[in-house]
Amino acid sequence: MDWNKGEQEDWIYSIDYRLVAPEDEDEYLNMFTFSGWTHICSEAGMHLFKARPDTVPIYSDYSSKIDKFSRQGMYVNQSALFLVILSAVCWGLWVFGPQNITGIFRIVFLCLLVITIPAIMTRGAIQWRKVKERSDDE
Repeated sequence: MDWNKGEQEDWIYSIDYRLVAPEDEDEYLNMFTFSGWTHICSEAGMHLFKARPDTVPIYSDYSSKIDKFSRQGMYVNQSALFLVILSAVCWGLWVFGPQNITGIFRIVFLCLLVITIPAIMTRGAIQWRKVKERSDDE
């Protein structure tokens, strides 16, 4: 197979997390185009853009950065809360449930920890970034 290499190009990339109604999509993408960003693709509320290295970042001011972290945090918060509640229920059934099902809930609880702990850590990291951004702005 012949892979022809093209010219090397220097790009920066940015992801915007935003649910955009179909009727607002053109206006949304045009806003980035006018700012020097090229839309690459979108999927499930995540929009990937590229631009030349000297282009102003998508999130360049305090309020847009806080807005970005809040949107990211919304999904992570909901997921983390769901996982914590589900883990707590499984732990309760493991510890206090009937003897014939405790083994199953022990395994389910331990498996849930594998995804619950990173979800909690991600939620903490987003919260820390919001606090850091507020302190940097002052």
